[in-house]
Amino acid sequence: MGMLPTRELRSFGLATKFATSTPITWNVILVWPNHINATKHLRDAVSLAPLWTRYGAFQDISDPPCSLIDKYGDGSEVTSATFMHESLIGEAGQVAVFACPSRMSITSSKSSDPWAFLRNPELTQPDLKLTVNFTELLDPSDQPGDRAIAFDSLRVYLALTNNTSDVLLSTTATPLFPGTNIVGYANLILRQRLEAAHLSTLGLFDIYRTFMIARMSYTAPDPLATGTPDYPTGPKVSTFRITSMPQIEFEFTIIQDYRTKSVLNGFSGIGGLGSFLSFFFVILFGNTLLGIVYRTRPLTPFGIVHNFDRSRRSLYTESGVEYKALRADLKLYEATGGLWKFVLDTLVDLDVIAETPSTLPGPETEKGNVVAMEEK
Repeated sequence: MGMLPTRELRSFGLATKFATSTPITWNVILVWPNHINATKHLRDAVSLAPLWTRYGAFQDISDPPCSLIDKYGDGSEVTSATFMHESLIGEAGQVAVFACPSRMSITSSKSSDPWAFLRNPELTQPDLKLTVNFTELLDPSDQPGDRAIAFDSLRVYLALTNNTSDVLLSTTATPLFPGTNIVGYANLILRQRLEAAHLSTLGLFDIYRTFMIARMSYTAPDPLATGTPDYPTGPKVSTFRITSMPQIEFEFTIIQDYRTKSVLNGFSGIGGLGSFLSFFFVILFGNTLLGIVYRTRPLTPFGIVHNFDRSRRSLYTESGVEYKALRADLKLYEATGGLWKFVLDTLVDLDVIAETPSTLPGPETEKGNVVAMEEK
C-alpha cells in the first residue's frame, strides 16, 4: 500500500458516533530479546497490578486482576512470531501479554463503544503498575548497559485492542531499563486505518478500521519509589506505573489515514490540462485541440451516438420529413461555393443528415421511389 499520510482531527463529543472494529479492552504487551544464559522466561519475571479508584459508590465494587493470557480474543496464540517482523525483536524474542478487564460489565453491544469506555474512567481505566525483575532475564556475567542499552530494555506497548498488528503499527513502545522507576501518562485516541486501500486509490470512497490506541504523552521518575518503604527497587528491578489522562474537556482526537492522490484526481488533472490546452489552441488557431487533431468542426448538433447505423437512419429519414428542402439547400450551397459552403466546411458539421447512410437506398433509387409515389 506504500506510505500513507495521516491527519489529526479534533471534535467535541465525536466518540459518541464511533464504534471500534474490535472490543475495547486494556492490554499490555511486553517484548524482550533473549539473553544468553538467562535463567528465567519473561512471563516468570513480570507482574502487572491494576490500581483502581476507591471512593463513594465504588467502594464495594470488586477489583478484577490483570492476567497473563495465552490466546487473544480471536483465538490466535500469543507467540513471538507475530512480533518478529513488525517489532524487529528477532527470532529469539520473548513476549508476554496481560489483559486487564473493566470493573463494570459492558454488554457486547457496548464493548466497541468508545463513549461507554471513556465516560466512567473509574470503572474502566485503572492505573497499571508493572513490576519487572531483570535479575534472571539478563546474562549473569553481564551488567545492565554492558551492551547496547536498547538490547537490555523491555519494550512496553499499551494497547486497547486485541489486534496485535494494529498495536505494533500504530503505537510506539516505551522502553523500561533495569533499575528504573517511572510513571507514564497516556492519552487515549481513536485511530482509523484504511481497510480497502484500492477503493481509496480509485477515489471512490474510504472504508476505515477504527480502534483505540494509547499514546504515551510523557514519562517521569516515580516519586513514590523513594517515599514508599515497600516499593520494589534495586539495580535490576524496575517499575512502571501507567495512568491515562482523563477526558475533562471531552474533545476527542482522531488520527486518520487518507489518500492525497487517486485515479479520479489524476483524470481531473488531465482534464484540467486538456481544457487549458484547448483554450490555448482556440485563441491561437480558432479550434480546440481535439478539433485540430481529428479535423472536426466546432459546431454540430450531433454526437457519437448519432453516428450509429440505427440512429443515423432514423435522423436521415426524420429530417427529410421535417425539413423537406434541407438536403436540396445543402447541395445548392455546395455547388455555388459561396459563404454558406465556407461555413459548412469550417464551422458547422451536418454530415450525419447530409450523407445517405449505406443501409438506405442511394439517391437515384430514392428519387425513382419518389417519382413512382407521385405518379400513383
